[in-house]
Amino acid sequence: MVRTRVLRAVAEDEVPRRPPTSIEEAAERDDDLWQLKLTRKVIARKLDDPNCPSRDMASLSIRLMQLGKEIAVLEQRKAEEGTDAANVADEAFDASAV
Repeated sequence: MVRTRVLRAVAEDEVPRRPPTSIEEAAERDDDLWQLKLTRKVIARKLDDPNCPSRDMASLSIRLMQLGKEIAVLEQRKAEEGTDAANVADEAFDASAV
């Protein structure tokens, strides 16, 4: 998947916003994408932990895959919102086309 970033001018007094570092911080910002990414990271760490109980492996693995799909959907939606597709000039209305 190719990622495109939309660049914009930054005001002199604007401070760059860093990504959240905890699930709690992402929730406070109401940032669904980062909540999913950070949750996926926690689950991946748990799966890599040799002390992770075997009974948890299947459910954690399934949830990890689900999170990946949800993240892909949100990233795709975000990429589509960043395009100029919404800035199309209106055409003249043709009543005969109805």
